[in-house]
Amino acid sequence: MLKRILTSAVLAAGISCFAASAVRVDIDGHSKKIAMKPDKASKGLRVVNHGGKYLITAYSAMNISKKWQKYSFSFTPEKDGIVDIHFRG
Repeated sequence: MLKRILTSAVLAAGISCFAASAVRVDIDGHSKKIAMKPDKASKGLRVVNHGGKYLITAYSAMNISKKWQKYSFSFTPEKDGIVDIHFRG
């Protein structure tokens, strides 16, 4: 039986005066062959399957500022198991 996993990530990044940065989170199921489908996402966040059915990428469509911003998204895996989560910015 499939379990639905809801992942909420509170992400923030401070930026310097010289560079801007965007939020990005990769959910990688390649090592255990866990396929996933993206579900809901916060406003300003896109969630897509990049690199096939084993990798979901959530990213902001715009650069973020020095203020903290809360984002959340969810996905549904095809089976139980372990995935790698990479926070990037």
